[in-house]
Amino acid sequence: MSIEDRLRDALQATAGTVDDQIHRPLPERTPAPSLLKRRLVPLGAVAAVLLVLAGFVTAQRLWDDKAPRLQRIPTMPKFIFMSTVDDSDDPNHSSYGLEVREAATGRLVDRYKAPRGISFDDVAALGDNRTFYVASEPSSQKPCRTTIQRVRVSDAGKIIALEPIAGGPIAGTKGGNGGLAVTPNGTKLAFSAAACGNESSAQEASVAVIDLVNNTRREWLGAEGGADDLSWDAGGNQLFFVHSKESDDPPGGPGVAEELRVISASVPSGAQLAANSKVIQKIKAPLSYVAALASPDGRSVLTSTQELIVGSDSSENSEHSIGVLKSTEAPSGPIEFSELSARDGRTIRKFRVASTASLGVVAFKSDASGLYLLTSGGIVDLHKGGRALPVRGLDDEVDLDW
Repeated sequence: MSIEDRLRDALQATAGTVDDQIHRPLPERTPAPSLLKRRLVPLGAVAAVLLVLAGFVTAQRLWDDKAPRLQRIPTMPKFIFMSTVDDSDDPNHSSYGLEVREAATGRLVDRYKAPRGISFDDVAALGDNRTFYVASEPSSQKPCRTTIQRVRVSDAGKIIALEPIAGGPIAGTKGGNGGLAVTPNGTKLAFSAAACGNESSAQEASVAVIDLVNNTRREWLGAEGGADDLSWDAGGNQLFFVHSKESDDPPGGPGVAEELRVISASVPSGAQLAANSKVIQKIKAPLSYVAALASPDGRSVLTSTQELIVGSDSSENSEHSIGVLKSTEAPSGPIEFSELSARDGRTIRKFRVASTASLGVVAFKSDASGLYLLTSGGIVDLHKGGRALPVRGLDDEVDLDW
């Protein structure tokens, strides 16, 4: 059979499969994608890749953060921790205690009564608002030592543990106001201690620095003037404090000048406190610091000063906030704060806080976020300013923190 015959048979076979009664529509033509769609597809793919990369970088930063808890404090702390005293004519019989109160209402949540003959003094809290430290010592100061106690609180505000920190008591007694400070992340603690039996011991206080992770201790030796109002930055890299020294040229004659200073946490044990620290600001009598609080990043310090005036009919000093109170007869009223640069001491901003509390017992403590300020006259929103929100139950405090 020839090739022509095969082709003819194939065509006939194919034609036999076609039914001319069945309708077969012509194939539809699919429109080509628009130019905009052709461009959006690759752009969407690039955007998806960028989102994945951004999420990875954010997760990595959060993972590397050494103190993520501190950055998750969006609101005011829940609890206020206080050391309290019920005064007695005999100091050895005064009743000391620890209290936990709700910050929003002042409601007493729990109380611990100190053993007989033991006094509680300075208080310093961690950023988790569930742990705080308190300085305790024998009321008679014999033996002359200070024990730093760690106090743990449950989520409900109940005191569940109280134990001395490792390393034993610190030789000496309280060296000045605001003499206890702990880093918000709980890695370092500083305590200003003065030798007992020395009339000028408070002016010669040294600072004990305790590593709470490795349980090691260092001491920075204090020359005349000591250290008050201790305050760490959030990372424990710098300690801010107030140092007093004699001045020959204040208004009205010789007196005391005060210096706001900062010292690096890397300074070795045995170093002189004043010689190894930097002066941020210096004020002269009759002015005196009542607050010095480091910002979490350590770039600024929140301060407040008062003027000490000797009354004409009394040998005792009366106090009032410089430039804001109308009369020395009323130790209450607006309080002026200044935020200073830690680098050069320049004033970043000033603001006033209205408070009706007496400045006889001064307490200024910021929370771990640096957004709120706890004072003996109430709670202050440092960003909004305005009047201090009163908190009931703060009348008998020795010291407080949150």
